[in-house]
Amino acid sequence: MATAYPGALDASNSQLRTDISSTDDLDASGKEHDVMHVNVHGAAIALETKLGTGSSTPVNKAVLVGDGTGSSAWDTTPTIGGAMTVEGTITVSSGGLKLDNQDADANTLDSYEEGLWTATLTSTTSGSITINSGFDSMAYIRIGRMVFIQGTIELSSVSSPVGTLRLGGLPFVQANDLTDRADRGGGAIVTVTELSSASTDGVYCHGQVNVSYFDIIGGNGGTANQSLAGYVDASTKFVVSGCYYAAA
Repeated sequence: MATAYPGALDASNSQLRTDISSTDDLDASGKEHDVMHVNVHGAAIALETKLGTGSSTPVNKAVLVGDGTGSSAWDTTPTIGGAMTVEGTITVSSGGLKLDNQDADANTLDSYEEGLWTATLTSTTSGSITINSGFDSMAYIRIGRMVFIQGTIELSSVSSPVGTLRLGGLPFVQANDLTDRADRGGGAIVTVTELSSASTDGVYCHGQVNVSYFDIIGGNGGTANQSLAGYVDASTKFVVSGCYYAAA
């Protein structure tokens, strides 16, 4: 009797024939019905054994990979050799992407996001500032824990603002988990136009920790002048571009 598991799924060794017609003699040499029947059933059983027959087999969320020696197995942590092309979306539900064949957190890309956020502008002491609703959206891209922001906001009205200007609504809270204040920075470069009165001070953003805002501060290299709220009016514009380190 022929083997129950063909070595090749083709007609080269007469184990699984593809050239048998309805008029052939099924007792002819190489086309015996019982041999073909056993081979086909053996192949089906072998495939069921390999692929599984129930909801619990094969292993959940595993892929079938070969070892290059004619054997294959289900693997939940496969190593794919060579380049791989994916036509579609790759979704990583947890763990992130490990880069450079490393398992350390420093080599793991665990976050990517892009979109728009709605900016707010307030004066910390008193008064109010209203942003034109048609010019209050800013863009962001988050790669890992670095968040890049940019955009232009225009004011529509003010009501006696006094104190520090505070740019709020950041898409992610700023970090507070690095040593030596490594998680703090200038935040963003801000260009302000059409102030109610001229100011010789430079304007910059000051990053905070555990909050979703920047303070916009004026400074000339000496003592910071934080009372910029009184310089804005209904025609003031803010052009913002920068980045910050987000909380984990």
